[in-house]
Amino acid sequence: MAANTQGEIKPVVVDDSLVVDNQEQTRAMDIDSLLKNLGNCGNFQKIFCVLSYSPVLPAAWSLMFMTFGSYNPGWTCQDQSTSNSTGILQSLINMTISDELNLTMSACDTMRSCQNIVFNDIATTVVTEFTLICYQSWISPFIISIQMIGVTLGSVVGGQIGDKFGRKFSIYGCASLLVLTNIIAIFSVSWQMYTFIRLVIGFCAGSILATCAVYALELMPQLWRGVIGTLPIWSVATFSFGLCVLALKNWKYVHIATALFSFVTFLPVFWLPESLRFLTVHGKIQRGQKVVQKIARLNKRPLPDITIMSRIAEKEKEDRKNRSTYTYLDLFHRNIRRSSVVLGMSWFIFSIGYYMIGFGLNALSGDFFVNLLLYTAISFPSRTIAMFISAKFGIKFVVTTFICVASLCSFSVVAVQFLAPEYSKATLTLVMTFGSSMMMEGCWAALSTMVVELSPTPVRNLSYGFCTSLARIGSIIAPYMILREAIPLFGAFLLLGILQLVCVLGILTLPNTKGKPIPDNFLQKTTRSDTNNIIL
Repeated sequence: MAANTQGEIKPVVVDDSLVVDNQEQTRAMDIDSLLKNLGNCGNFQKIFCVLSYSPVLPAAWSLMFMTFGSYNPGWTCQDQSTSNSTGILQSLINMTISDELNLTMSACDTMRSCQNIVFNDIATTVVTEFTLICYQSWISPFIISIQMIGVTLGSVVGGQIGDKFGRKFSIYGCASLLVLTNIIAIFSVSWQMYTFIRLVIGFCAGSILATCAVYALELMPQLWRGVIGTLPIWSVATFSFGLCVLALKNWKYVHIATALFSFVTFLPVFWLPESLRFLTVHGKIQRGQKVVQKIARLNKRPLPDITIMSRIAEKEKEDRKNRSTYTYLDLFHRNIRRSSVVLGMSWFIFSIGYYMIGFGLNALSGDFFVNLLLYTAISFPSRTIAMFISAKFGIKFVVTTFICVASLCSFSVVAVQFLAPEYSKATLTLVMTFGSSMMMEGCWAALSTMVVELSPTPVRNLSYGFCTSLARIGSIIAPYMILREAIPLFGAFLLLGILQLVCVLGILTLPNTKGKPIPDNFLQKTTRSDTNNIIL
């Protein structure tokens, strides 16, 4: 079909001389072509990218908060009679939570008798606020678990909200709740109240993280999606959180800083438009036209023909005839079933591997804090490399290459345990472990873009929420893969290497998205020829 200047649709005579032109017209029937006519990555996209990704920072701060909140700076007993009569309490000065878990019951009984416990003034944390030591030391990990449950729920529910009511509603509604809950948190009168607040904070963070990437990438041209999707946003967020903690060293002040940061990232809601793809597939053409006008104005481009929006809306209306709304069951529609399963499995495996290494840093040689710094820093080069490679070769090339290297590093850890000489075993293990973590970090960033590019607009947020939910489940399982005595180091990495190979095989079955438009309907199905078009 072809459109004349009056908007009428006339049939195109199909013959050999018009095949190429007809194919070009088919490729123009998508939002990507509209964005290209609007100037690709112009002034609007640059401003939009910064503002739309900004809520990730307070969400990451909220997610990482308990790494500081659960810190025990050490304590002393100031009871005059107790400190003079027993040598046990004197030996307990500056003990951390992990040390306390190894105390005998008699030592804890002695600690309980102390009437005046004073924590060291190195830092003020949730542990010092509610005296979460000895018999109450289990509460800190319990709070973290409850928070992660909230994150999982937020990932699931946030995806559903984003696809039903809009990306902005899901992101900025939760951003406003982060302002409120972080302020309320500092007035908690008990650890039970604080635990409930952490549940709500986790929910908001999970919802934001499940929607932000979708929102940002939907208005980006195809060439730039791989670049934008692999930007080290998470690395910047966690690094800035560390600087905030280092400067403040007070859990209440960090909560206030997070609330202020959340408020600042909430303000652009009054300027940012709703996703053009969301508006189109929901038939809100007039609002979509205003978005197009805003983009054209900022990019200094003429207003293009927007009739393709009506055509996409009609396709979506036809697809919705037998359904009232989309649910997670639609992720298993025959056209996207494979990509949903493979991408969800991949996020699950990457989460296990990434957090297995993070939670198991104590099992590695060297100083723990130096290892922790390296663990957070190596994401910068991996994401940067992934960003440039994806722009040239595509997201699928990045994912398959990086995960193959990660698997090789994991198997190398196993080989080192049996073949390397003792004097070099520890160093080689450390290098190969961080090599695997580095590759998984870059690969995970690329997978975020892959979810966006393979999921139809009506369920894109659901797909992203589905993947992040499986990732949260993986992060809960991860600590149990590094038990040191129960599971040898080589056993954990042997299992991880096998899982990574399974992930590679799954990714190879997915279509290559380089140069392909984002699907806006279920009716747009990638052909087998696209699937076989693998750049390796």
